[in-house]
Amino acid sequence: MAILLVKVLDENSLPLNEFFDYNGYCFSNYPVNILDFYEASANTEKLSDIEVVFSDSDGKRIIGWYEKAEVFSKSQMISPFLEGNIKASVSDVVLLDEAQALMSDSGLGIECLLTQQSEVIECEDCRYDEIIKFINRKNHKNVFMRYPFVQIETDQRSRKSVDLTRQYCELLAGNLMDDNCNGIMDIKALEKYAKQLIKLSHKDSDGYYYHSMACYQLGFVKDAMKSIEKAIQLDGEEADFLAQKANILCSMKHFDKAQELYAEAYSIDKEPLYLIYQGRALMFMGQMEKAYKVFDGIEDKVLLEECGIATKIESMDKKWSFSTILKRLKREQI
Repeated sequence: MAILLVKVLDENSLPLNEFFDYNGYCFSNYPVNILDFYEASANTEKLSDIEVVFSDSDGKRIIGWYEKAEVFSKSQMISPFLEGNIKASVSDVVLLDEAQALMSDSGLGIECLLTQQSEVIECEDCRYDEIIKFINRKNHKNVFMRYPFVQIETDQRSRKSVDLTRQYCELLAGNLMDDNCNGIMDIKALEKYAKQLIKLSHKDSDGYYYHSMACYQLGFVKDAMKSIEKAIQLDGEEADFLAQKANILCSMKHFDKAQELYAEAYSIDKEPLYLIYQGRALMFMGQMEKAYKVFDGIEDKVLLEECGIATKIESMDKKWSFSTILKRLKREQI
């Protein structure tokens, strides 16, 4: 069986991407062509039991791997913040604790490890045995942790103060939204503080919203839905609450209802991100023309670039023009 070798562009993003425990699974979304595997055909939707090895951004050292992974032909939308065409159980995930280089006894230099974004290494490749030998070593320290225990403040002041508990939630949620989150430990802390806020003030919609946010990020979609439904019950005019419910619906693949909620959230608060999410939900439904119209209505082109939508609009632009011509031809024929 071949090894899929993937070069990681940003190692700082690993705790929230390739090595983030989402309800017992890790996902990676690097461009991989499933047809690069000998055993794949044009009709192959996924391959199982694939060894996926991640190198640093220079392609010179191994930083971790998935021992048994599924590789999909198309990207799977796990949630609006997480997509992946590579999936592995957390029990099969290894993240190394320090920089470790792959050096062979035969003198093969580490600069030969990987020169492109991703590559399928077949057993005939001289690197294959070197990589297998490296990952089979017994002295690796795996720093990937599954759901670490989070100790929150237990002093008398924080246990009884609604305002202080809310401040902790706001800080952790703000870091998460601004991509300053340190990984799963911060999200588990948010979950705990949100529970504390609900306990202290069960009619406070924010507590349920923060709890839903944390559960959703961890992949506990049913718990997340229960909490956001309660938050909406207490305050149904909060745009963020509606968008959060839409996020969860996307995770459950209910894209039609999700895109409606994103549109409703945007009608309350003209936040362009709601349109980004609405357009992506439409794309996963296969409604490309409607998605195009939504994206076309976003004036902030920098945001489109940052969200990786600009290139998709360019490709859709061609399809949109083609479909417009087709409709015009059909009208003329009638």
